[in-house]
Amino acid sequence: MTNKIFITLKSLFNQAYSLFFAMIWLCCAVLFSYIAEYLLKLYPCKLCLYQRYIYVTGLIINTFFVIYFSDKFRYFMHYINNYDNNDDNDKNLKKNKNIDSNFVKNVYFIIIFLIALIELLLSFFHFGVEQKWWKFISTCTNNLNKANSIQEFQLLLESAEYAMCDIPSKIIGIPMTILNIIYSLVFLIIWIIIFRKNKYI
Repeated sequence: MTNKIFITLKSLFNQAYSLFFAMIWLCCAVLFSYIAEYLLKLYPCKLCLYQRYIYVTGLIINTFFVIYFSDKFRYFMHYINNYDNNDDNDKNLKKNKNIDSNFVKNVYFIIIFLIALIELLLSFFHFGVEQKWWKFISTCTNNLNKANSIQEFQLLLESAEYAMCDIPSKIIGIPMTILNIIYSLVFLIIWIIIFRKNKYI
């Protein structure tokens, strides 16, 4: 009895934990970006928006895989597509289920891993722009020092469509780029550990 409970919990961990861990990671990132913009008044620059788009894309992809890995959904689609020969097809589905599931899980792992890696690299690039290590497009950098008068200074402020990429937005004195680098890096480390432990890679 104890072994059956342990196996059941391990199976649940393998199939559900990683899905919802990624979902929580993505949801928190998107939610925090909107809280920072609308409640904390930390308006995003173009690079900030690119990072937000990556999180939103990941959230959509992860939601798709949550649906795909749902047994009820898979069996429902199976019976809809094979209603005239359910018994034989059900046997074939069960026979190939493990092979199919492991392949899709590996694909899922790689996709989420790449999303987190791109997010980490983009955050580091953004941090480099803030530290003046390299430059981004001119429309996203601070050109206020080119103003020769108060009127030109005001015009530059009013013409700016986004916040400046090279001026860091801070929370409790910490740049948001640093927070996002740590957030993405911690997720990547845990993500790799989860899948190596479960021998998906």
